[in-house]
Amino acid sequence: MSNIPLFVGLDYHQDSIQVCVLNQKGDVLLNRAARNDCDELGRLVNPLGVVQRVGIEACCGAADLGEELAGRLGWNVSLGHPAYVARMKSSPDKTDFGDGRLLART
Repeated sequence: MSNIPLFVGLDYHQDSIQVCVLNQKGDVLLNRAARNDCDELGRLVNPLGVVQRVGIEACCGAADLGEELAGRLGWNVSLGHPAYVARMKSSPDKTDFGDGRLLART
């Protein structure tokens, strides 16, 4: 595993998650869909570096996943502010790819 600090955005859906991983400069290291599964997220993200912060979309079920990621993987997880998430959802340029990146930057 690398020592690169990582910033992760998770655009949450019941069955899948858009995972965006940024380095300190804001370069995208990964932005892809994954199963809604703690172990799979760990396998995708942990080899890239050390997770500094995870931003996850605040919606039904996201808090449970965030708690599992914090407890099992030791990630620092924050739920996105509801007003921020509402603005994301109403954006004319809304895509899971873009939402993941925005959450990683928060």
